[in-house]
Formats: sequence, structure tokens, C-alpha cells
Amino acid sequence: MSSNIIVPLAICLLVWIVAYRSVPPNKYKSTYILLSLLSMLIRMAIVSYLYENGTDTFGTDGLLYHQEGIRVAQQLAEGIPFYSVEYSYTWYTVFVGIMYNLFGINRYIVSYINIIFAFFSAILLLKMALNRKYTYFNASLISLVFLYFPNLLLWTADSRKEALLILVCFICWYTVQHFIMRTAQEKGIALDNIIRIIFVCLLIWFCTIIRIYMFAPLAAGIILSQLLLYKKSRAGQSILFAAAVFIGSLIIFTATVNPLMHDYHAVQFPDKQTDSMAEDIGSKMNRIVSIASGRNIIVSIVNYLVLPYPGDLDIADIEGNSIAEFMENIDMLIWYACMLLMATGIYSAFKQRDSCFKGILAFIAAYVFINALVVENVADTILRYRSVIIGASLLFIDCNVLKSLFNHLDSHIRIKEDIGKPDTVSSLSTAAKDSKLSL
Repeated sequence: MSSNIIVPLAICLLVWIVAYRSVPPNKYKSTYILLSLLSMLIRMAIVSYLYENGTDTFGTDGLLYHQEGIRVAQQLAEGIPFYSVEYSYTWYTVFVGIMYNLFGINRYIVSYINIIFAFFSAILLLKMALNRKYTYFNASLISLVFLYFPNLLLWTADSRKEALLILVCFICWYTVQHFIMRTAQEKGIALDNIIRIIFVCLLIWFCTIIRIYMFAPLAAGIILSQLLLYKKSRAGQSILFAAAVFIGSLIIFTATVNPLMHDYHAVQFPDKQTDSMAEDIGSKMNRIVSIASGRNIIVSIVNYLVLPYPGDLDIADIEGNSIAEFMENIDMLIWYACMLLMATGIYSAFKQRDSCFKGILAFIAAYVFINALVVENVADTILRYRSVIIGASLLFIDCNVLKSLFNHLDSHIRIKEDIGKPDTVSSLSTAAKDSKLSL
């Protein structure tokens, strides 16, 4: 029992130390860190609640990853290298197996690691927003909303892959943002930017072995950001970056995606084996095209963005749990509000010709489009898959645009009120008479 208290407290202490060193200074810094740590404690409480009947009883995918992680850990214990172990579903099960091999089979440990991943994802969001020249209040609001988003409180606490996937995506875009900032300072090809290009290509591959199609939206967003950067600054290294990501994506598709596609659970591919790689890829692409042609793409995209409806959740894992259902209803209302508020950041990104944020927007759009094609209209599946883009979407909440809009509306209302006052009407009449006399 004491270890169940000591381990979470030790994690919080470690994260608190790292946060104080990594969070930029500001008068609200301490408040931000305390609220961030509180979100970690809430996640730990959720973990205790989820596993109160045992770690081998709760969940769907999280339970499958836990069970597969045990099998991977057994292989590692037999001396098989981690890159040679047999695994199912996703490479994340290998990660779980490595953790079990190092620390013992303990689902709590994996959940605590996911909580740490979520915390550092929030720190990256804060820094990306500050690099975008948002105010500290605006940036910390984005970061804290991410940490307290009801959907993410669950998916980043259970033994699921979302926390790791979100963190790797954020590291990728944080690196791209620094590449763009560095390019603005120096037009020539800098060595540190070459390292960033290689690092981003590796991150795209890593995201892909966690979720098989992630190379596509990431590549689309990054390539667009670099083409826009080249159009804006004529920096040759942006073309080098775009070319490297494009070539890297082709290699990833051929060497990683194509071999793993047969095991992808969302699409059933034909079992027919072909001698030619081109024929094999062609048959799989034809299968994907046939699925897409049988769907109303517009309806599927809308469903992916708005399901499940508040009050009509239809989620098996929380059915009958009034507290969980209430929180999920709140989650959807917050998500609807975030989609409306995204317009502020989209407006400012286009106004300021921000190539990085336009690239992130393209990444979000491509991710939604791909999921609309392959993910069925199942509420809990949509919620889990959509969690990957929630943080990126929050980056488009620009409080400065909202403040300007409110100030404009307020001044407009005051002008109307002043015109309707008797003193204003008489002063306008006097001014009109004076102007006639002067004529």
C-alpha cells in the first residue's frame, strides 16, 4: 500500500523539478505548474478507479495492449531482442513489454508513464504557443485545457497508445517550428537544421509504427509548411526539408506500412499473395479506394467531428456509469466550443502568413479525412482516435483575436447608445446649424 502512494508522489516530485526548469519564467508560472500537477493527480486517481477490480479486468484496447505486453515481456525475458519480438495490434505493445521487462508486470507503471507523457505534451503545447507570440495567459490556457480535457483524462491514463502518439506528434511539430524559426534567422543551410530534418523523418516513422497511417497527415502538413516557408522567404533549406520528408514517406510506406497493412484491424485486405510488390500495393490501394467509394465522405467527416452527440453517447465502456457519461457530455460540449474558437487562430495564421500553423492545420485536416475513410461511426473509437488532434486544435485558440472582436463589438454598441442619447442628438443638431451658418 505504501508503494502505491510513494511511486505517484515520487513521479510528481520529479515532474515538478523538470517543469520548473523547462517552463518559461512568468508571474503565472507557479500557478500553471501547480494546476498541471493537479491534473496529474486527477489522472492517478482515475487509474486507481479504473483498476480497482484488478488490472486484468478493465478496458478494451488498453486491456489487449496489457495482455500483449505481457507476452512481449516473456519473449524479452527469453533473450529475444526488442526489435525481433513478435507482437500484434501496434508497436506500442512492444513498448509496454519493454516496461514490463524492466519494472515487472505492472499496468499501473504503464499508466503512470502515460501520465508523464501527457504532462510533457502540455509543456510542448505551452512552448509552441509562446513561440507563436501568444500571451502567457493564452498559451497556458491552451496547455491547461489540453490537460483537463475530459476525453484525454481517460485516454492518457489507461494503458493505451494515445499518450505516446500525442507526445511524439508534438515533438515533431515543435521541431518543425524551431526549424522555421532558425531558417528565419539564417538563410543558408545550417547544420542544426539538417539534424532537425533527420530527426523529424525518424519521428514520422516512429509515429507510423504506433499508428499505421500517421506518416500521411504528418508528411502532408510538414511539406505544406515548408513550401509556404519557401514562398515566403525563398529559403533553400525548406525545399530540402520538404524533399526529405517526401522521400522518407515513400520509404516508410514501402518498408513499413505495406508489410504491416495486412494486420491493420480497420481494413480487411485480401489474403491473396502476389510475387510483385507493385501488385501487392496496388491490390491494397484498390481495397482502400473501394471502401472510400462506398462512403459519403462529407457525412463521414461531419460524423467524425461531431459524434457522439451529448445525451446520446452509446459508449459501451461507460454505459450505466452516470458520472462518466456526464463527463463525456461535458467533453463533447467543450469540443464543439473548441471547433468554433479555432476560427480565431486560423484567421491570425493566414493574416500573419504563419507557415508552421498552416502546416498544423493541414495535418489536422488530413488526419480527419483519413479517419473519416477508415474509422466506422463507433462513438468510443471516434473519441479515442480524435484525441490525437485535440491538442493541435487547441493551438488555434487566439485570445488576441477574441479580445479585438469583443472590443470592436463593444465600441459599436457604445456608438449606437451614444447616438440615441438626447444630449448627443442636440449636439449633432447644433453642429449641423453651425455648419450651415459658416456656409
